[in-house]
Amino acid sequence: KKEKKKTHRCTPMSDTASAAAASTGTSSASAAQCIELYQDLSLHYHTKVLVVRVGAMDPSKYERIFELLQRFNTASFISPLRLLYMRSEPVDFWNDIQYYRRVLGVIGLLDCGRTEQVDAAVAAFKTAVKKYPSSLALRLFAFNPTDKHLAQVEVLDKMVTFVLEQDQQLLASLESLAVDFISSLHAALNIQLQQRMHEKAERPHLLRLPFEHSQISEESKVFSTYRRRCVARLDKHIGDMHLLLGSAHTAHTSYQAAAKVLRDLGDWLWLGATTEGSAACVLWREDHKEIDQPMEVYARCREALSYYAKARDAGILRLEGLFKLLRYLVQHNMRAEAANEMREVFDNGVDLDEAGRLQVVGLLAAACHRLGFHRKAAFYLRKAALAKVYQSRWNEAHRLLLSTATAHRMPDLAACLTSGTLDMAGGNGGWQLLQGAVLREITCTALHLDEPERIARCIAYFCHRISDPQARMLIPSLLLNLPGQPRNIMPLSFKDVPALGAVEVHEYPSHLQPVLRAARVPSSNSIFIYRPQKKSEAVREVVWVEGQISEVSITVSNPLPCDLTVDRIQLHGDHGQLDALPCNSFTLAARSSEHVITLQCRPLHAGPLLLSGCVIDCCNVRSLHKFSTQAVTVVPPTPTLTVSPQPPFTHTTLSVLDGEEIKSTLCVENVGLLPVAWVCISAQETRSDAKPESCAFGGESDSVPPLRLPSTVLHLDVLRSRLPLQPGERCLVPYDMSVLDVKFSGITVTVEYFAHDGQAVCAHSRKSTVNLPLQVLPGVRLYDMNILARVRRRRPQRCTRVPTPMVLLNSVASEDVDGLEPRDDNDDNDDDD
Repeated sequence: KKEKKKTHRCTPMSDTASAAAASTGTSSASAAQCIELYQDLSLHYHTKVLVVRVGAMDPSKYERIFELLQRFNTASFISPLRLLYMRSEPVDFWNDIQYYRRVLGVIGLLDCGRTEQVDAAVAAFKTAVKKYPSSLALRLFAFNPTDKHLAQVEVLDKMVTFVLEQDQQLLASLESLAVDFISSLHAALNIQLQQRMHEKAERPHLLRLPFEHSQISEESKVFSTYRRRCVARLDKHIGDMHLLLGSAHTAHTSYQAAAKVLRDLGDWLWLGATTEGSAACVLWREDHKEIDQPMEVYARCREALSYYAKARDAGILRLEGLFKLLRYLVQHNMRAEAANEMREVFDNGVDLDEAGRLQVVGLLAAACHRLGFHRKAAFYLRKAALAKVYQSRWNEAHRLLLSTATAHRMPDLAACLTSGTLDMAGGNGGWQLLQGAVLREITCTALHLDEPERIARCIAYFCHRISDPQARMLIPSLLLNLPGQPRNIMPLSFKDVPALGAVEVHEYPSHLQPVLRAARVPSSNSIFIYRPQKKSEAVREVVWVEGQISEVSITVSNPLPCDLTVDRIQLHGDHGQLDALPCNSFTLAARSSEHVITLQCRPLHAGPLLLSGCVIDCCNVRSLHKFSTQAVTVVPPTPTLTVSPQPPFTHTTLSVLDGEEIKSTLCVENVGLLPVAWVCISAQETRSDAKPESCAFGGESDSVPPLRLPSTVLHLDVLRSRLPLQPGERCLVPYDMSVLDVKFSGITVTVEYFAHDGQAVCAHSRKSTVNLPLQVLPGVRLYDMNILARVRRRRPQRCTRVPTPMVLLNSVASEDVDGLEPRDDNDDNDDDD
């Protein structure tokens, strides 16, 4: 009856942890953390060895020696043991149910340079290892010994070994020491295995966990059941030891014998541990290339988890088993099975503290990332952030939420909240509803950070990414309900600041505007009278040239009641098709009217180009302001010619006299980057009845005849001889002009030119026009004249009018005479002429 009063019923994990702490002498706070989630199924055949520092030792030196020791974790030529070196002490709450959890070896590292009394350090090491009663092998490696320390070798314990710390000998010394340690540990483990087997045959004792006292005291009345349970649990214990020694087949036999009895007794906790060890046997054979049966490992692990689920106090072991199986599935890329296990891990009803829950969701997120389930990983990270919110750890919650941005198709979020300029000119994508929820959570956590700039960036990003008006209405309510001092932040959408108005795409000047050559337009031989394409062909499209500066005018205005400074504005178009040149900073007055600015850009590739908006930097926020899409056609590069008149012509009208002749030249210069291969020159006099004359030729043409007009002659053979006209070259084209009519007011010369692309001329050309204006002044012209001969009084004769040539003479007044006769030079008697 007294024994019954002392016993207690099985309690949940929090109470059993207190019982375990009382039995093991540890505090209840440390016993509550009886969970190791960073485990692998392969740990069942790894022997744990704890490496501790003895005395004062430099941490960097300890880490260096620890890294070197990890190279020598096995010595296959003398022992199949696999060592797992550990820095910290593992949880020993479940040591009896799974033997691999025990620390079977302890290695101490001592720096003799910082310790004078080695014997005192050895005594402290022996006292420290008493916390590990399961340890079978102990070693103390003393580094950097002096002569005084070496003289104490005979009086010191045999476990102490001095190691010379020279770089050439340190690695070899550690290897020999590790091999000796593995050999000693293998021998001690074999001895303990023989003792367990002898105990099983003679008088087995019951292996039990701290919270199983009540069950065993009630069961001790039935001796046969008690003995069967002792033997079965001891068989499981022996199987664990065989597996550590590398005897997977023998271990599997022991597991089968134990599982048969434990299943009959309904000992589900130990049956689950036995089945898990059996799965580790299959994994050991898989690692040694004996078999390849991942589904067999998966089936046995699932069976073990089902047994854990039936036990009352196996929640921690079941959660650890789920993570072991999950890591195995991730390593073998079994995505479907891993997804099911992660769902079961998340739904596991184990009562963990806050640190344990965060550890679980963190491991699940890491597993999802390895499998490629990025959005699922973001879901677990959001759960972890929610746990941080409950603890009012806003900074950590905000950081966890930012790590989910990439999975929600917002990879630029973290950079936007930390960089100098908030860049949100990229296109939207992803799930709007989910993005809205995540951004609301990020904004809510940012409001508690007391960082006004970060809060403004979160609000601006939220307004840009979420187009739902109801979602935007949440921002003012968040600001109004914020505890503490109000923050002076305007919850506006930067898409509307500044406001955009009309958009106009500019064409080039007339002498730079590319035109489609008539020879390149395909002739239509359609039998139909009406073609619908004619209507679309009549629409005038804007044509730009690849690599040439082009312009677009945009109207902006400021709707705010304060001045607004725009730091930068540039066009936005197809990705990789446009080189936008930023505009200088300018300031818009408060509630200003429309202000027109001109933006420049350089098309990079020929083909269709779509201008969708402009990128504006304002208030330290970079945003994309969209307008109606403007379509532009970009043509390949074309050359550029300038045609200018030479003296006496200038930019003003030239005044000439009627009948005057002018001889001058036209300067044709290639100011572009491409050579001019073909030229078509047309000229027309500025008269109502004048007809244009043209002549086309290239560099391979024969001699070109002069281009003749009624009053002008252009000598084109000089220009033909210079084709192709290279960039930077110029040519003087001579011409002759005769002014024979007062109505003649000048001549217009148009030069159409195009480049050569290697095989054929380009489809687009350019035209350059030059005007030679004249003002004809009336000159003195002799229309008729009278020739006066000698007049004889005796025989008057009638004067005969003779046509005279166009010779300028002085005006002579003549009288009517009866006639003229030739003068006789021999007649000296005539007195009157």
